[in-house]
Amino acid sequence: MTLAVVRNLASARALRTAEEAEVFEQEIVDQYALAMAAAGLLKPQALREDRIL
Repeated sequence: MTLAVVRNLASARALRTAEEAEVFEQEIVDQYALAMAAAGLLKPQALREDRIL
């Protein structure tokens, strides 16, 4: 088992650039895909792709 760093959502900061927004959006998609995979709702080949969308 590994530990992950979790940040407090109350300390959220504004996304200042388009690149920061894009990275944030991709992070959300990645987390969603991992949650679906953990629940057995995502096909394994989708996880091999760099980007789901």
